Amino acid sequence: SVNNILWEPVKTSPMVGNMPYSPHRFCMTQYEENVRTREPICPNAKDCEPPLTDPCSAKELERCGCDSRLDEKFNITIQGFNLEDTDTLQFLPYETLCSLSSKPLFLKGFTLQQYPPTINKEGNQATFGGFFSTKVGYFRMCYMHAGTLFDIGFAKVKPACASPYVQVGGTCVEHCPVSKIPVAGECTRDPHAMDDSDMQALMLQVVMSDPAISGSTHLSQRDSMDQELRYFVYRYTYELARLLHTQPERIKVASVSKGSTLVNTVFTAVTDMNAVDTRSPAALISLLRALQSDTSSSFYLNLFFQNIDKPRSLSQIVSGVYDPPELKVRECMDGVYRVFCPYAGEIIPLASSYTIFVVAVLCVPAALGMLCLCAWKLDFETSPAVNEHTLDSLRTEPKKVDKPLQIEYAKSWLEGRFMGEQWQKSRDSPLLGITEH
Repeated sequence: SVNNILWEPVKTSPMVGNMPYSPHRFCMTQYEENVRTREPICPNAKDCEPPLTDPCSAKELERCGCDSRLDEKFNITIQGFNLEDTDTLQFLPYETLCSLSSKPLFLKGFTLQQYPPTINKEGNQATFGGFFSTKVGYFRMCYMHAGTLFDIGFAKVKPACASPYVQVGGTCVEHCPVSKIPVAGECTRDPHAMDDSDMQALMLQVVMSDPAISGSTHLSQRDSMDQELRYFVYRYTYELARLLHTQPERIKVASVSKGSTLVNTVFTAVTDMNAVDTRSPAALISLLRALQSDTSSSFYLNLFFQNIDKPRSLSQIVSGVYDPPELKVRECMDGVYRVFCPYAGEIIPLASSYTIFVVAVLCVPAALGMLCLCAWKLDFETSPAVNEHTLDSLRTEPKKVDKPLQIEYAKSWLEGRFMGEQWQKSRDSPLLGITEH
């Protein structure tokens, strides 16, 4: 009876942690029933920065310390604790959340589960078979266990085309048509392809790691004639034009900023309608974002763009929303693209403005001064025509006074109006001043 009872790990309760683990990341090929992932849950990926979003990229798996071999096929194996053969697994488009009320979407991607899973002896692995996808893209994995629904990760389904080729209608090509963008390796319709903004230039801030340069001065702080900065701008422009399959003249580097390396890139409108690529600026940015989202794309095979900022989450990849958004810009008269151009025209001609200034500053005050002087002159109190000396002469020695004044003096006495201001005094005299003569 010795050693008849085998040793097992001690379990405090069979229901403690009774659930599938997450996140599982699987890589699959379209129409294949098996996955290419050897390590569904990679412990090292928990601390990987930026996060691991592409389980089909050997370079990304190696960067995060995961098993990077993708040349073998495996069954879909879910890891957990106390898993049961009554558990079910369902794949949904990633933009659809796991829900008890969700209906099976047959022919929308993955096939439905046909057989119960195989549970290992320890109950920590559930192996499923018979799943394959007719669609390319990203799918959410919903696991039903003990009446509870769990979101346990995602699966990326890629076409059979080898990177960096993309699939168009079952054919592997190097570039997608102008109306489509690559998503998980397959060309899908670009929502910006039919926009009515073909002539609107857009500026996008592309974030890259700092390139290897000589010296400690950042590229953003260097003179525009610096040779390393000019080489960086030249290579950035032509490498990006080659990846986007467009003319280099349509890509212009407005400036380089610091914060890693922020390249403010302007995408201009099509000038030659007979060119091979006639994508609008919005469509070029949409293509750039699609290539940036897929780390298995040709973007990351290019040595220059390997250090571009990678997507931060799978939700960002599926939605295609990145920060900061693009800005509408226009080319100003000095050849610089800005959101608002400085006003360079004249409201009125220069000669007219000088004339108005002189008239307003000099002529108007002078005219007002003359007007005030005239008004003051009109209101000025004038001296009397006959003063006291003349009156004394008229009384004592009339012959020394001019004849007109003598006549006026005489008439004033006859008519009762007295010359000078002494009329009241004369009226008060008993004989109207006759006795004084």
